[in-house]
Amino acid sequence: MFTKWQRKYRELSGFQKKVYGGISVLIILVLIFLLVYIFLPSQIYIEGQKTVYAPKDIIYVKVNENHVIREILPFFNNIDPIKDSVILTDYGKKLRLVFRKKGYPGEFLYQSIEMIPYKKIKQKLTCSHVTFLSDWKFNYINDTTTRVNYYIHGKTDFFHKLQLYCLSKKIPANLDSAKKNIENQIKNTLRQIHFSDIGFLPQDSILYLYHEHNTTKGDWMKKWDENFSNVLLYALKNKAINLSKPLFNLFYFQSGDSLKLRSCTPLRVPIKTEQSPYHCDSLYIKNYYAFQFNGAYEYLPYMLLKADSVLQSKHLEKDYSKPIIEQFIKGHTYSDDEMKWETRLLIPVKSEKNE
Repeated sequence: MFTKWQRKYRELSGFQKKVYGGISVLIILVLIFLLVYIFLPSQIYIEGQKTVYAPKDIIYVKVNENHVIREILPFFNNIDPIKDSVILTDYGKKLRLVFRKKGYPGEFLYQSIEMIPYKKIKQKLTCSHVTFLSDWKFNYINDTTTRVNYYIHGKTDFFHKLQLYCLSKKIPANLDSAKKNIENQIKNTLRQIHFSDIGFLPQDSILYLYHEHNTTKGDWMKKWDENFSNVLLYALKNKAINLSKPLFNLFYFQSGDSLKLRSCTPLRVPIKTEQSPYHCDSLYIKNYYAFQFNGAYEYLPYMLLKADSVLQSKHLEKDYSKPIIEQFIKGHTYSDDEMKWETRLLIPVKSEKNE
């Protein structure tokens, strides 16, 4: 039979041989593609860690931002949400993007499945029959360095295995790109933050209501978020708040990265706290050197480093027996623009130069 086929092939013209040859090659390529496609996985697993030179609470916020996740998990890396007609619905724990433009999948669903503030985030992203489940854990290294452990699970049906495979190959490079972008964003923001040296403050005394928490440098923002407004509301309920004084935090730094945080509201008069989680105390401000900066609260670790540098240049030694005071002069109730927020840092020093 094979000899008969060879004889017929020799009788063909040159053009016919080229046509048959081309068809044969095409059939072979299709068969190879189908064979490879059959063995392509319908699920992929990617895990690893990245060291990001930024505070833990900033990284937590960035990873939970939609545009960063879209950059890491490559569904619509090149889509412009303004030019490409996107409808946003269910904004919050779920974010649904509906694309009207031809050539793109019709819908992109982003859902935050589980959020443990400043500790862990689980997310789900679905588009065009491909779903990514991602698990992020944030580990404090020091005040401006965080180790991010990631676990990404992608899955799809039989007909979209090639799409999943191609997308998964982009993820490692996208992770590196997102890491660099976050670090560059922080550098650019730090250039915009106005940091000023106020100097020694006059002596003062403040009566205040507080809620105390034992926490760490990497997790204090979580404790502050959970309790700061409750302390304020309790003082308002008792009609005792002192509006002439700013709200503030007290930081008592301990060994390693552990610290004691007091979320405070200034009072005009003492109030009863026996049946509440709150307490009253007085703060005597003496030998405190003040700095002020404009920007989001998450940038406090950088401002503390700047303050340390200024104090060292002035040959002033910090007094670790006293708390660092963070006063909120103007915040989110004043403006939505974070660069208009004003925060004052009061650092206790051992020097008596202000007297």
